Amino acid sequence: MKFVFSLKMRHNYKNECFIFKIGGIALKPVILAEKPSQAKAYADAFSVKRQDGYLEILPSPIFPEGAYITWGI
Repeated sequence: MKFVFSLKMRHNYKNECFIFKIGGIALKPVILAEKPSQAKAYADAFSVKRQDGYLEILPSPIFPEGAYITWGI
């Protein structure tokens, strides 16, 4: 069995969004903040869903597949 791994990042300048793909599967970016208050400041710009230990950015024009925000401490 052979696996092909390739990561492609495409910036769509027309729509100002980022799309990350491995093969044909779109991935969600992970944004790492230093601390929870910084993660909240990032999240204030988006519609988010609070999870245990991270925030999930819901699909938006900038992140069409959504994204995750987490923190180090």
